[in-house]
Amino acid sequence: MLEKSFDSYFAASSKGDAALVKLYVRGGLGSRGKTAIQGIQKTLDSQCGADRFRLTGELFLGYSVDNTVIADVLLLFPIAIVIAFLVTFLTFRSVAVF
Repeated sequence: MLEKSFDSYFAASSKGDAALVKLYVRGGLGSRGKTAIQGIQKTLDSQCGADRFRLTGELFLGYSVDNTVIADVLLLFPIAIVIAFLVTFLTFRSVAVF
């Protein structure tokens, strides 16, 4: 399961009595996401026993937005500046011709 999830993480305590697994389930809150989470819960129940684990999560969209906003701004902002400059330049150029 870890190899199918990007940015996955696994760590275990030195005694082996505790582990931390971080993975991202694609599918959101729809049926695919819920089915995947139920499968993870069943696997943890069978491997660890019921009530011996804690499962938390966050929406993938929230994670995705946090990690890509800067990249999008760096890519799109210069393009927007160039377009605004060209529109302004061409507008004033046509005004100066008349």
